[in-house]
Amino acid sequence: MNQPSQQFPKWLYHRKHGGRVFTSSAETKWLWLKGWRDRPFPAQNSAVKSSLRTWWSDWEWLFKAATAVLVILAAAVSLWRVLHAS
Repeated sequence: MNQPSQQFPKWLYHRKHGGRVFTSSAETKWLWLKGWRDRPFPAQNSAVKSSLRTWWSDWEWLFKAATAVLVILAAAVSLWRVLHAS
């Protein structure tokens, strides 16, 4: 004999927060806007993650150096403007 499905408690999933059981419609009313859904998210491809990690480690020094140069340049321009203000 088939029993009618129960609406609550309901298990919902979030990409960052994982799974959680909710017990009322008041708790779940706007959760879909915040990224919750009724099925688990598919696992991310580890090959993509590892290729991004490798790429980042190869170029990380360049991004850090460029950021340092831009910060020093911005500080120098600000100091020049203060010293040469009329």
